[in-house]
Amino acid sequence: MKHFSPISGIASFQERYLATAGYDNQVILWDAKNKQALHRVYHDHLANQCSFSPDGHWLVSASSDYSARIWEVPTMQLKAGREHTLINIHPKKTCAR
Repeated sequence: MKHFSPISGIASFQERYLATAGYDNQVILWDAKNKQALHRVYHDHLANQCSFSPDGHWLVSASSDYSARIWEVPTMQLKAGREHTLINIHPKKTCAR
């Protein structure tokens, strides 16, 4: 599993997980210790950014099609998605506007 276009966003949670967002529409969750890809999910357009919640249970990804998606970590099951203009992660809340 790998990206086929430039990586545009990267996020880490402690020394456990790493996430990458790419212009190939992919968001990939990695095991940071053994450098292995765990899961790959897709946006409909370029994936620009990603960010973990403070507890590491959620990953938010943003796309150039103005959508944001919230994924459960480590299963990467989609929990929510919507159009956005701003993403902000707070210690107690994750917001997409």
